[in-house]
Amino acid sequence: MKIKSISWKNFGSYGNNTQKLAFDEQQGNFYLVVGSNGAGKSTVSDVIKFGLYGKLDNKKLADIPNRFNKNAYVQIILEKNPTTLVTIERGIAPGIFNLFINGVPYDQAGKKNMQEFLEDEILGIPYYVFNNMISLSINDFKSFISMRVHDKRMIIDRLFGLEIIGAIKWKVKYQIKLLKEQSESLFTEISVLEQTIKKSNSEMELLNEKLKIAGEEKKTELIENGQKLNAFIKKAGEHLEVIETKDKDLKDSLDSWNKTLYGLQSECKHRKEKIDLFEKGKCPTCESDLTTSYHQNLLQDYLNSNEAAKSEIDDIKATHEELTEKKKKLKAMYDEVNRKKLTASAQVTLISDELKKLNSAENFDEQTSSLQNIITDSETKKNDAAVKKDIEERKANFYKIVEDVFGDKGIKLAAIKRILPLLNVEIKKVLTDLNMDYRVIFNEEFEVDIQHLGFNVSPDQLSTGERKKVDFAALIALIRLMKMKFAGVNMIFLDEIFSSIDSDGIYHILKVLHKTCRELNLNIFVINHSQLPTEIFDYRMEIIKNNGFSNLNVEKIQ
Repeated sequence: MKIKSISWKNFGSYGNNTQKLAFDEQQGNFYLVVGSNGAGKSTVSDVIKFGLYGKLDNKKLADIPNRFNKNAYVQIILEKNPTTLVTIERGIAPGIFNLFINGVPYDQAGKKNMQEFLEDEILGIPYYVFNNMISLSINDFKSFISMRVHDKRMIIDRLFGLEIIGAIKWKVKYQIKLLKEQSESLFTEISVLEQTIKKSNSEMELLNEKLKIAGEEKKTELIENGQKLNAFIKKAGEHLEVIETKDKDLKDSLDSWNKTLYGLQSECKHRKEKIDLFEKGKCPTCESDLTTSYHQNLLQDYLNSNEAAKSEIDDIKATHEELTEKKKKLKAMYDEVNRKKLTASAQVTLISDELKKLNSAENFDEQTSSLQNIITDSETKKNDAAVKKDIEERKANFYKIVEDVFGDKGIKLAAIKRILPLLNVEIKKVLTDLNMDYRVIFNEEFEVDIQHLGFNVSPDQLSTGERKKVDFAALIALIRLMKMKFAGVNMIFLDEIFSSIDSDGIYHILKVLHKTCRELNLNIFVINHSQLPTEIFDYRMEIIKNNGFSNLNVEKIQ
């Protein structure tokens, strides 16, 4: 990126008249910028920063436009390469942002954000590099040699793009932190599961002991009940035998009575037939007269015998009914005793089965299955957590290796080892041009070693002017290194950097700056309120403020 021209109006104290700066394409030039306080000298670098990046660190965008005209406009024309000319237009109130590539408007359709495209593809210089290296004021001119090591590293990182290594390192650190937290979480989970398993095993042992005791008690109770039931079964068997004997006796009696009853009934039937014959008076076969006294006496004997037989039959039937009822009751008693005996036998079988379970510990398994399930589940979860923890630890070990690679002792150190010799050589050149008999060397930790006439000197032992000149040498060395990385950069703004430096020192610094202009093809703008020797400059840029508006006048110094 090489800026060819800058135009602006209504920016800060500048009015509606367009201001313009154009730069020599053949060489860098040395500009002296003069003007009273508040005239708008420092605004020139703000114009460039706003035009290129659309922002400023020291102002809100709403404060940029001229407070009278209420708008601002900037146009910057730059060369990306010999065949690509880029025009940037920005405005506030109304808001404007136009980008032209070789006169053709940049088409945003399907492409990245226009500002990102401008910075990534055209400028190639991050805002922080432009803001911290290309535009420096007395407030920004911090002592490089007195800075903390971390701050020096940050400048080098940003200048040479090493911050991406640091970003990777911090991302890796973050991943390691996450993996560590996950590993610790898994370790806690494993510990909790181990405690659960230990507690469950303890409860299992206690429960087994209780079950064992309860099982022995249960066995004793079952055996006692079994003995009682067996005694009852034996007694019931005996009772049934008695009932069966009685039942047999009743059956025999009934059979005997049945025979008797049958005989009597047969006799009564036979007598009835005789009686019927006698009552007819004649024998049906021989027709003999049956009404004789003999026959009448014989009939009477039949009738008397039959009545006696009927009476005996009634007695036998009554006895038979009584015996039948007794037999029925005896049968009911037999069934009840037999039912109880069968029930007792069934209970004995159940007791026997339960005793077998107790003896085979099957009952223990049923009682302890819940705890066993907890233990098995916890063991599975513990093993799974251990596997995950091992994976996380392996990942963490890998990331630690990556962290070492991208850490301060890895790739970055290798890069710094290549940069430092160049930086120290450039500092030595500038110190020689400044006519300073000092040796300033930065080591890999960015600790500075200063020697003067063979003696070590700490930064605090330097006078303010000496420190300013040594810092200036470091600044010019960094600018030269920056030019190696960003070859297209063609301007530097230095605002009030000569405070506390004597006239001889200022002269040598100006000579160094002029030499740097030519060697690096840089346009260097020096803003200063006090008088400086104009003959060393190529241009005198005076900013005059009249009636509240600033105007720029550029005069070539012959």
